[in-house]
Amino acid sequence: MPLATLDNLTGLAWWRSLRFKVVLVVMLTIACTLGVVLANSHRLATDALEAQTKAQLDALQPLLNASLAARVFQRDHSEINSIVQQLVLSPDTEINYIVVENLRGEILAAAGDDTRLPAPDSSVLTALDDLTYHAQMDLTLAGETRVGTVRFGLSLAGLAGLRSQVLYQSLLITALTLPLALLLLLWGGHLASRKINGLLTATRRIIGGDYSQAIKTDSRDEIGLLAAAFNHLQESVARQINELEIRNRQLHRLSEENSRQLASLQVSEARYRTIFNAPSDAIFIHESPSGRITDVNRAMLAMYGFSYEEALSLTVADVSANVPPYTMEEAGRKITAAINQGPQRFEWHARRKNGELFWSEVSLRLASFNDQQFVIAVVRDIHDRKMAEQALANEKERLAITLQSIGDGVITTDRQGRIMLLNNLASQLTGWSAEEAAGRPLPEVFQIINERTGESCQNPVDQVLASRRTIALENHTVLIGKDGSRRPIADSGAPIHDQEGEIIGVVLVFRDMTEHQRLEKELLKVKKLESVGLLAAGIAHDFNNLLTAVMGNIDLARFLLKKEQPDAEQLLNLLADSKKAGLRAQGLTQQLLTFARGGDPIRKLASLVAVIKDSAAFVLRGSGVSCEYQIADDLWLAEIDQGQISQVIQNIVLNARQAMGENGRLLIGACNLAENEAPGPRRPGKFVAITISDNGPGIPQKDQELIFDPYYTTKENGSGLGLAICHSIVSKHDGYIEIASEPGTGTTFTILLPASRQSLPPTKPATAPEQQRQARILVMDDEEMVRRVLQQTLEHLGHQVSTVTDGKQALEAYRAARDANNPFDLVIMDLTIPGGMGGQEAVQKLHALDPKARVVVASGYADNPVLADYQAHGFAARLNKPIMLADLQRVMQQLLAD
Repeated sequence: MPLATLDNLTGLAWWRSLRFKVVLVVMLTIACTLGVVLANSHRLATDALEAQTKAQLDALQPLLNASLAARVFQRDHSEINSIVQQLVLSPDTEINYIVVENLRGEILAAAGDDTRLPAPDSSVLTALDDLTYHAQMDLTLAGETRVGTVRFGLSLAGLAGLRSQVLYQSLLITALTLPLALLLLLWGGHLASRKINGLLTATRRIIGGDYSQAIKTDSRDEIGLLAAAFNHLQESVARQINELEIRNRQLHRLSEENSRQLASLQVSEARYRTIFNAPSDAIFIHESPSGRITDVNRAMLAMYGFSYEEALSLTVADVSANVPPYTMEEAGRKITAAINQGPQRFEWHARRKNGELFWSEVSLRLASFNDQQFVIAVVRDIHDRKMAEQALANEKERLAITLQSIGDGVITTDRQGRIMLLNNLASQLTGWSAEEAAGRPLPEVFQIINERTGESCQNPVDQVLASRRTIALENHTVLIGKDGSRRPIADSGAPIHDQEGEIIGVVLVFRDMTEHQRLEKELLKVKKLESVGLLAAGIAHDFNNLLTAVMGNIDLARFLLKKEQPDAEQLLNLLADSKKAGLRAQGLTQQLLTFARGGDPIRKLASLVAVIKDSAAFVLRGSGVSCEYQIADDLWLAEIDQGQISQVIQNIVLNARQAMGENGRLLIGACNLAENEAPGPRRPGKFVAITISDNGPGIPQKDQELIFDPYYTTKENGSGLGLAICHSIVSKHDGYIEIASEPGTGTTFTILLPASRQSLPPTKPATAPEQQRQARILVMDDEEMVRRVLQQTLEHLGHQVSTVTDGKQALEAYRAARDANNPFDLVIMDLTIPGGMGGQEAVQKLHALDPKARVVVASGYADNPVLADYQAHGFAARLNKPIMLADLQRVMQQLLAD
């Protein structure tokens, strides 16, 4: 038999055998025939099931419509429920569940084991999953009018069982036929191919390398002769193969050993080169003790500028400055020290190929390879660092000199708010030395509180980092020193940026404002006197006019009263005119008091519109200057001292009036500035901006820089205090004031005041006075006329009144009335009694005597701080002199209504 045929025999699979092919063809034929029969049985059974189900539905639908449609229309729920229960329970209908709905989809009745209302089945096959055919039909009257819907599930259990029996019997016949046919075919094939299979099996084993068994055959035909020839061939080939396998194993072991050694060397070399070339530092390997360079890494070539071949021929002198102490001899001593004493590290002035010198850091270490010693030198380029250190040292020295020489306290911190530096003045003001403060959190050293509230101020570092710009910090700030001392300061902060523009810290600059505040108070007093003098003529003119009206009406009234039958209506008109003039005099007095006020502001929530207009009108009265207002309709409110802000506007308007002359034109505007809209370095928040522009000659640039300095003036008879006072008042309101002027075009002052987030309380509508009970009232005032007028007025209102002249008498009278079991219901006290106990002191002692005492404070000093916060001083209400009858009635109603 040819060799190719033998090769094919060794790879002959069972599915390629003739016996398998014959059996396969016959079995496929039988299987196809049985499959066709089985499929046809399935189709017939399914069609029968479909037909039977449709027949049941066709029979059931008219029955359901006839039984339920009329009752659904009549809404006979009980009858509907009874019918559906009978349908489900009846074995003839084979209904699993039934649900009846009206036209709105509301369930009228339901029965059965499945009322989930699944979707209707489209065919019987889809209903076989749960053996229930889900159906839906409309309920109609007379076949036309739809009155509802019925959903039901038709049981397929019986029909499906018959179908399953038919299919089962078909499958059983198929299952019995196929194995029987297969057994018969296999037995016939075995008889035909038994001898050939035996020879093929033996041949495959020999071709596969199994020479241990000879081919067995008991036949004497050609197959038997072929088996004997194969047995002789097997023995010869087996001997030769055994010898070759022995030699092959020996060569294989030798080859594996060589491969392992070569791979290990390659990995070791690759690892060494990777590690050697990975660092950014230059590496030299020197022979010991000669110092000859045997190897360098890539970083050395890049750092020094040599090629690899050039580097191996270099000496230490070629890469050194060769200027003492960076010479060949010194390098030799360093190498010797590394060999004898251990690792060495030092700075070295090195030289590149192009002659450029640079600073480096050298580390020397002794190492051994293959019983030979080498010195490894690792060189790091530190030239930039050395230059930066030198520049930093120089800059630090210049900065230290600058910081110590300036007249403000300076503190620098890092981003976390830890102190890095203090100058001498900062150390003096805080009480901390630079060494003590270094590394401490800023609030621990720079402890600041609000001057008015005493509350701790926000960390300046947080404010600067949040805004990322230079900001003016809180006004009215008090610095608490290490020893507990307190001093007012003005401070500002700015971010410190690195070369990339990133914030790396914060610098704070602050100064002691103690002397400045004392000077401001003195300036304020002087300016008030000057301002009052400037306005005295106008005020005197107005007062004389008003007094003329008052006194003239009084004289005319007295003249009319001397007649036998005086005209009562004419007398009332004269008295009314006198009262109007008196009220105008009161308003003028209030304006004068407002103009003269000073000190710390007593701030209240207020609208700036009236303050701006009233203040400007007060100064411009009697002049020829025209004034135009451009004020936003929705101008925000602000917490201000109306008197002090009025004084600021009056001072600026007065300066403009004097600069423009009698034919000038003034433009006053006010608008809202939202968050971060205010120009320049400002503290965060919303502002109200007030601008006052004139068309005067303007102010030169050199004068603008000094315009707010005390005693600086360009006017011939000026004191230089007006704008300094304006600056002080605005600053105390946490605001800003600025000037913009061009010679020949005019001047504009801009005032920025913090806007308030609050709103004015709604004004209560006027109501008719409530009926007051009769009360006992004690009046304390040092002026006899005031006591008499108040007594007569209160008695006219139906009250019992007693009067005293000072606080001591008031306490005695109140105690006596209380002991007599006839206490006073109300006490009216004058705030200030010259030479005696005033209301401020008396109310405290009165509350000690009777905590429930109700006391009203009255005063002609409208700017007194006690009146601004009277309840905090123990008073229940206040009256401003001159006291009007309406105000008195309002207070009586308020305190005696209960």
